[in-house]
Amino acid sequence: MRGKKNSEIRRLNREVERLKREQDEVIRIKTGFLHRVSKKKREQKEINIVEELTSRQNMLELSILDMKQSLKGLRDEFDKKREPVIEEIKKYQKYIDDLEEDGSLEERWFACEALSDAVNMFLQRKSA
Repeated sequence: MRGKKNSEIRRLNREVERLKREQDEVIRIKTGFLHRVSKKKREQKEINIVEELTSRQNMLELSILDMKQSLKGLRDEFDKKREPVIEEIKKYQKYIDDLEEDGSLEERWFACEALSDAVNMFLQRKSA
């Protein structure tokens, strides 16, 4: 859909540029010394070009506004879908951080104390 709008905008932009060139050509003919076309025909041609140019520019502006509205809708939809994903990423990051913390330090300390007590008791029994 977005590609279709982009191609429509490009097409309208090319038409506007073509019409501006035609308008410039009619103006050059109007101001030139050698007039092969009657004044009335030149003026009518210029009026037709101006009307068509205005029409195409209006269509172009409407297409651009429509595309901006579509982009805003897409951005809103993206943001709406993005938030849950960010929250899930945060949840998994916290889970990973918790896994990376050494939670066994206290258990290892108690195990070392128990082993030390057992070795001391063994040495006391052996010396007695």
